Amino acid sequence: TAAHKTLPIPSYVRVTNLANNRQVVVRVNDRGPFHGNRIIDLSYAAAQRLGFAGQGTAQVEVEIIVPGNQPPAPLRAEADTSSEHDTSDQKTFLQVGAFGSLDAAKSQQTRVSALTDFPVEVHSADEQPVLHRVRIGPLSSNEEVVQVREQLRRNAIEQTHIVRE
Repeated sequence: TAAHKTLPIPSYVRVTNLANNRQVVVRVNDRGPFHGNRIIDLSYAAAQRLGFAGQGTAQVEVEIIVPGNQPPAPLRAEADTSSEHDTSDQKTFLQVGAFGSLDAAKSQQTRVSALTDFPVEVHSADEQPVLHRVRIGPLSSNEEVVQVREQLRRNAIEQTHIVRE
């Protein structure tokens, strides 16, 4: 099992330990993590399977599993965006949440809209289960991404990831 700040409960994710490429699929059934730059908290059993239970933390990649559909881009802890590639033919958004409930997504949209001058939208994909994703943008540069992330962090919204379409 796992805890994540913004993924719907329940949802499933594939977690890959980047040091050894071991993978495990876990069910997100709790909120968290509440420590620093972590993107997910895993059960002890999952950490053992990934080979880092003795360390406590590791660099991981988290992929959302959406039945019958291509999953969104993997989530990674991103200290800086220098590794992000600018692609001029794609729009860049900063996703700040994914919800099973449209009301919860709209509530997050209202909260985030008060923190930024950029547009904040709820994107509801035609998939099962339906996920309502709250996204900021489009953003035109990595500098704007960094600017928005810093504003969000100052207001206790730390879990974000880049979406390009």
